Order: sequence, then structure tokens, then C-alpha cells
Amino acid sequence: MTALVRRFAPLLICLIVGCVTSTSGQRMDTAQVNAIRKGVTTRAEVERQFGPPIATAMMLDGRRVLSFGFSETKMKGESFIPFHGGGADLRRQSLQVIVGPDGVVQDYEFNDTTGESRFGPLGAGGTHTEHATDPGTSR
Repeated sequence: MTALVRRFAPLLICLIVGCVTSTSGQRMDTAQVNAIRKGVTTRAEVERQFGPPIATAMMLDGRRVLSFGFSETKMKGESFIPFHGGGADLRRQSLQVIVGPDGVVQDYEFNDTTGESRFGPLGAGGTHTEHATDPGTSR
């Protein structure tokens, strides 16, 4: 039995760790965001840096709002203990870039927040808290 546990323990650990973290989108570095310059940076440069936007909206005056996002949820190990309850650490990033009809950035806003979600045994009850890791960037 011990040999069997030793043989499959690494596989079991890999499976658990793989199920523990969920991500969506591309993580954004604050330095990359701060490199955006109003009136200078182009839409093509923004998309080259952050990938394709998750949404694009056209404003009545012909400008476009490009939205980029990233989210990460890391389940806490205690979440896998039966009848114990648990939680997750959360991170959300959003970047909205306003581009003029000429394809040049006019404005942008970046938000980076972290938080925690907690739940009781068998998923009962729950709390959620968030705080900004970067109060936002707009230049």
C-alpha cells in the first residue's frame, strides 16, 4: 500500500493543484499599463501589448472603448476538507481604453483589485471582501 501511495502521490498532488486555480484573460502588468500615453499610443500598440480586447464598444462620436480583463480565483486548501468550509483568493484586473477615430488613445482607466471569498460547511453562507491593490491609473 505504501509503495502505491508513493507512486501516485505526485499525480494526485498535480490533479489537486490543477483544480485549485482558475484564470481568465491575460494578466496585466502595471508598468505595461503606465507605458500607455494619451495622444501617442495607438490602438495597434495597445492590442499588441494586451492582446485582443474582450469587448469593443463604439461611442456616438466615433470613438471606441476597448475593454481588457483578467481574473484569477485560487481555492484555499481548506475548501477540500469535508464539512469544514473554505474559500478562495480573488484577483480582478480591468483596463478600458478610449481610442479616437484616428486610432490613437485618448484616455484609459486601469483597476486591479484583490479579495477573498469565504463559505461555510457544505457551501452554506458566505462572505466576500475586495480591496484595490492599485487605486486605478488614468493619465
